[in-house]
Amino acid sequence: MSEAADRVWPAEVMRVLTFAAVIAVHATAVGNAASSVGAGAVLVLLHATREAFFVLTAFVLVLRWADRPLPYRAFVRRRFLLIGVPYLVWSLLYAGLFGDDLRTTALAVLTGTAEYHLYFLLVSLQFAVLFPLLRALLARTHGHHGLLAVGTAAVQLGIDALLHAHPAAQSRAGVLAPTYVAWFVVGGLLALHRDTVRRALAGRGALVALGVLTTGGLTEATYLLSVRGGTAPALADDVFHPVVALWSAAAVAGMWTLGEVWAARAGGVPAGRGAAAVRYGSDQSFGVFLAHPMLMYLATIVASAALLRDLPGPVVAVVLYVVGAVGSLIVVAIARRTPASLALTGKPRRHARPPRRNRCSPTRPTPRPASRPARRSPARAAARW
Repeated sequence: MSEAADRVWPAEVMRVLTFAAVIAVHATAVGNAASSVGAGAVLVLLHATREAFFVLTAFVLVLRWADRPLPYRAFVRRRFLLIGVPYLVWSLLYAGLFGDDLRTTALAVLTGTAEYHLYFLLVSLQFAVLFPLLRALLARTHGHHGLLAVGTAAVQLGIDALLHAHPAAQSRAGVLAPTYVAWFVVGGLLALHRDTVRRALAGRGALVALGVLTTGGLTEATYLLSVRGGTAPALADDVFHPVVALWSAAAVAGMWTLGEVWAARAGGVPAGRGAAAVRYGSDQSFGVFLAHPMLMYLATIVASAALLRDLPGPVVAVVLYVVGAVGSLIVVAIARRTPASLALTGKPRRHARPPRRNRCSPTRPTPRPASRPARRSPARAAARW
């Protein structure tokens, strides 16, 4: 089976869309004042990226380990290598950029606050430690996964409502994996029942789109009514608002359906430039996530006086988005070819491809010995091209 056939394309599409949207979250927040009603209206929808992150995290791990024994120590060690090392390195890089002292840096590493996006890695590390509990829960509730989904959704709404009512507790609860329990469960269920989900979504793209638009409209209406009632935009667009949880579920369903429709139209295995772009974006996404806030911060420092100071907030957000997205792609592409690749991007070093032999050259390659015939299977020969 080819590499393309091994991929779960809806998850790949969802990953690329989510990472693209999270850059928009940070560009919008940095480029606009906290009191901007328009920026809050955008952010309240983009907050779905947080929940989508955790759905994808659980999906990938459950998909890989659902039907095989879990070597717990090796599993945790590998997750800490791929996530924990970049988390530590980037926490130190951001602390150095902001001039934090040793005590502040140590506290930031422990709490995931060296920069506003690094909490995600800290939560992911906790989830790696707790992953056997999710596996056990999914196994013990086999045959009752519908009830499990409903029950954890109710728990999640309760958690979100409690945190929305007590904003001061969000800084502590927001870096704890149990705070997002339903999203991890949803990701695990999606991995186990992906074929059932695919059949359920087949031919229902318009219905899902209607649900996304309706839920998005409800979310915007709730936000605007809160602002009109005197709530500050920064509180009205709270990521833990219960209506944001409903919107996030719809957004996840919409992104997954978009991936299913795209893959179905391509016969299940997309090819061409679109598939190559999705593969590339998915492969680079973690490094882009780590690097883009630094590039946006440097852009605001370098260009604020001359370029960004007098521009409208939405224009600044667009500029920062381009800087964050394009700049981080360049940084990651360079980092992937250095010995520091694993520490900076969570991916092993990518070596440059060997030069291809010029088939028009008169120089012929040395033939192989007759005792070791070079026999290539049709599948391997096709994959070469």
